[in-house]
Amino acid sequence: GALASVRALRHAERILSAGGSVFMNADGTGPGAFSVPLAGRPIVIQGGWLALRRLTGATVLPVLSHMEGLRQVVTIYPPLPSPVDDPALDVENCRRALGGLLAAFIARYPEQCALVAFARGGGAHVPDEAARRSQVSRAAILEPEA
Repeated sequence: GALASVRALRHAERILSAGGSVFMNADGTGPGAFSVPLAGRPIVIQGGWLALRRLTGATVLPVLSHMEGLRQVVTIYPPLPSPVDDPALDVENCRRALGGLLAAFIARYPEQCALVAFARGGGAHVPDEAARRSQVSRAAILEPEA
């Protein structure tokens, strides 16, 4: 629940403050920090990584994966923009950066994105087995500020 989430974020903050790295999902369920509008349906971006970024100054490296045959290929992208003092502007900078990255990824690998598969089907349905095996991971790696 909420208490476990707070504990996990505090633990991640300690790891980052000690110079370590944290890997965490950026998407998920719940109200989220913001959404990225994409073809099909928006992706809800959770606020945990955003809060850690603002608290610690950690660099956020978006990570996406796709399948090539039976091999999962993981790509680490350049960092998101550094935090700015204005929280609304900071969120908008992240939304724009992630929106462009995800839109390009979906254009390149549309068959591997569940959110696009949902849109093509005309409503929310369970993707077929191939789509379930190749769903996109949307995550972020946080690195301590150098």
